[in-house]
Amino acid sequence: MKHKKLIKNLLLPVVFLLLLLVALAACGDDNADDVPAGMKLASDPEAVSYRLYVPENWQISFNTNGADKGWTMAQSAEGDKANVVVTYHSNSAIPSYSDRKKTLTEYFEGNDTYEGMKSKLAASFDKTENEVGEAVSSFTLDEAASSFFTVKKGEEEIAAYRVTYEGFLSGTQIKQVLVMIFDDDYFYNITFTAAPDLYERISDTVEAIIANFRLKG
Repeated sequence: MKHKKLIKNLLLPVVFLLLLLVALAACGDDNADDVPAGMKLASDPEAVSYRLYVPENWQISFNTNGADKGWTMAQSAEGDKANVVVTYHSNSAIPSYSDRKKTLTEYFEGNDTYEGMKSKLAASFDKTENEVGEAVSSFTLDEAASSFFTVKKGEEEIAAYRVTYEGFLSGTQIKQVLVMIFDDDYFYNITFTAAPDLYERISDTVEAIIANFRLKG
């Protein structure tokens, strides 16, 4: 009996230490949550500071390209192909967290900058003729689908902005959703691209990918 009690007394600290190590490991990454049902992790958690989840049957490729910039891309299993691309760039000019929402508001709702953003997007699309024969961009911004929202970073909510637009690129009509996020020293872009009819079929998937996007806390 004495031997059993001695062994028990020796084992208790070991068991406690193991439990403590497991708990610390779980706390080491506050974004190490469960993968959403029907989705998989597309981004490399060891190389980038975000988590991108996509449907299980989407194909994945990425290029981390060092700490300052890189991208992750996932492509749908649909025959016409839709894709989502996440790019990130370091930017030491981004203000502190308390100023980020204001910065986003000023950046995307300020007359000069907001119109400049629309002009820059419009310039990348094919030209078409309007009703009076003038050459104009085929770009069309869906103002009603442009809005602020937030993404999670640990326990924080980080300000983000999204715009939705359509147009022709190299003769092909596409629809895109562009999500922009400022966070500390990084600027993130999430871009969804699909033919308009395909986009309508997978719009729920697009919303699920956006809703489950995370920044590492």
